[in-house]
Amino acid sequence: MPEAQEVLTDELQKRGLTDLREYKRALDEAAEASSLGRELEIQAQMKLEFAEWMLVFMAWVLAIALPFIWIASPNRSDALKISVIGTLFIAFSCYLGLRALRRGSYKGYVLKLMLPLILLGISTTVVLSSIVFGMAF
Repeated sequence: MPEAQEVLTDELQKRGLTDLREYKRALDEAAEASSLGRELEIQAQMKLEFAEWMLVFMAWVLAIALPFIWIASPNRSDALKISVIGTLFIAFSCYLGLRALRRGSYKGYVLKLMLPLILLGISTTVVLSSIVFGMAF
């Protein structure tokens, strides 16, 4: 036991530490700094996920609205501008869905890729059937 104490004392002196309390304090400070860094990392990840889901939600809304916008718009250039924006949202959502599938999240794949496309198909079908059957909105 005294040999271990001697080796520990020698090692602490090599590192510039005179007693074990100072070493423990340095370890505690390092652990606190890493936990703060981890907390900031978690917060940044949560903000990124929130922004991602807001973009996906906008893709859902635009997927439903785009066919109706084409019918309601008297000026096709306005509808074209909105359609380009909506297409970008839907395309980015599809990209996120493929990325989710690659990461192993089938739920993310369905919500981010399949759902916007299904909503777009349903709303397009409703609009086209209303045009074919003569029911105007």
